[in-house]
Parts: sequence; structure tokens; C-alpha cells
Amino acid sequence: MRRRVIVGIVLVLLAAALPLLARCGRTAAGAPVLSATQTEHDAHDSNPLSDVFTLYDESTHRTLTVPDDEFLAAAVVCEMPLTYADEALRAQAVAAYTVYDYQRAARRAAGRRGADFTCRSADWLIYTTPEQMRARWGDRYAEYQARLDRVLHSVRGQRLTYGGARVLAVYSALSAGTTDAAADVWGGALPYLVPVDSAWDCAAPDFETIVSVSAADFRTALFAENASCNFSGTPAEWLGAADCTASGLVRQMQIGGQAFGGETLRARFSLRSAHFTLTWNGTDFEFVVHGYGHGVGMSQYGANAMAQSGADYRTILAHYYPGTELTDGKTFFRANS
Repeated sequence: MRRRVIVGIVLVLLAAALPLLARCGRTAAGAPVLSATQTEHDAHDSNPLSDVFTLYDESTHRTLTVPDDEFLAAAVVCEMPLTYADEALRAQAVAAYTVYDYQRAARRAAGRRGADFTCRSADWLIYTTPEQMRARWGDRYAEYQARLDRVLHSVRGQRLTYGGARVLAVYSALSAGTTDAAADVWGGALPYLVPVDSAWDCAAPDFETIVSVSAADFRTALFAENASCNFSGTPAEWLGAADCTASGLVRQMQIGGQAFGGETLRARFSLRSAHFTLTWNGTDFEFVVHGYGHGVGMSQYGANAMAQSGADYRTILAHYYPGTELTDGKTFFRANS
């Protein structure tokens, strides 16, 4: 296979910890557990400005206790390139703090033991250490750290809320030109995770990718997923109808007489997103893929494009999470106490 990360979920009351964020060039696998009501644990949390995250580091097999400020700086550089504009980095910081704080509060309210979530510091997934930043950045470490300090100081403790409750402020690297509803990707609706325009993404240099798969490899991969597939006839006859959203997200596709979810096909064939078309070109099956990641919430590429056009982080966040409010830590806890 040559080149040219989700299962459906039910609504539950509390969110589980998992790596659901996306950095440009990489998206984390797994799907968030969505919550229809998110207020129960909000009133009982301690002030996030003096709180810590506990992380189980799969790189070192150690549990780390990391102050909020240190965690947020690491989460931002793990998720977004420092070549992006300051206002995009601020939007990323608020979204990252919001979603990880959401997971931390949900886990603790549920009385679960152990770390708030896992990370792989050596791979810069979720969190990385100051020592690893210094090793990667070399002579530019002081410059980059000073920029991070300046950017993050202005948004310290800020989070997004909806109706006074924390929100699941997910994001991905690059949409397919319009973001997607949480309901279409994960099966649970949230009023602030709905489709919005992100036409800037279509100008990204890697907006479209092509993956070609031989008939033999295609059949083997899908048999492993569902042994009931019928692959008689020509390869072109194996393909049936696709159920897609307006943005082109494949909800489900008939192949070999069986239904496959778009995210299942994405994972099985290592596609950058579930926004694709699939055809038989006479030699191979060809996936033409748009965007990168799950496509729900903020597009990081779109956030940077908005910032470059003069939008501040508040405008970016209001665009990608409609109906939410930007709240600082003190205001949030006064409202929920």
C-alpha cells in the first residue's frame, strides 16, 4: 500500500481520559466520551491555578505530577507548531486547557484512582518535559520558551464554558473545508460541536492525499474486519453506496455486501481522515482523502489562517465553538460554588 485515528460512542455523564487531540502532522487515536450534562463535577473542583495534572508517562513508565502552567506549555508545543501565529497559539492553549481540565475533573469526580490520563513524553504526545524541549530546540530553547511564556501568560486559567459548564473543546489538524458535528463522528450531539465553515483548510498544501491499495490487500484487510464480506465478481462490484455528511465525511459504506463505518475504514487503511471517496481505477482501489484528523471542533490550520488574517484568539474560539463563553478561572469557580 502506498500513500499519494474512531468508533461510535454513546452519551454518558462523565468523560474518560484519553488522547484525543491532534497536532499538525499527527492525530491521536481514540474517541472522546461525550457528556450531555457536565455540571455535576464543576462545583467541587479546586482552583485550577493551583492544581496539578497527574500523568502516566508510557515512555518512562512513571507517574508525573505536573503543575497546570508547565503542563499547558508542553501541551501547546505538542499540539501546534511554534511557527503558527500568536493568536492561534493562544486559541490552542485555551482549547487544550479546557479539554484536559474537563477530563481531569470528570475522572476525579468519578472517584477513579491513578493518573488523570496517559502521555508519551518521548514522542511529544500530550506532554513532553523541559529537558526534551531543550534537547530538540537546542540554541533556540530560550527564544521559544520566552515566546511560550509571553503567549500563555495572557490566557492563563482561561477556559471555554457552555451554560456555565466545562466543554469538550476537541480540535484536529485540518478539516475538509467544513468542520463536523460530534454526533456524526462519535454518535453523541453537543451544541457547541456543530459544523462551521473552515474554507481556509482547502488551501493547505497537504489538504488532499491519495492512498492506493491492491485488490488482494484490500480484500485481506476487510476480511480481517468482517469475515462475512462477499468478494465475488470484479473488484469494482465490491463497492456499494456510501452514506456521507454534507462535508464529505463517510458515515458508512457498503463493501462486499457489508456495512463499514468511515472511521473503521480510516483506521484499517491508515487514512488521514474519514473524508474520502473510494473508487476502483482498474489496477488499485484509490482513496482520495481530504483533511487530517476527526474534523470536530477547531481546525488548527484554520485557526492559524484566521490569526494571520487579523482575528484574535477570542474570535477564533467563538467561531469554532459556537455558543461557548470564555471564562477565567476565578469567574468560573465563583459561578460554580
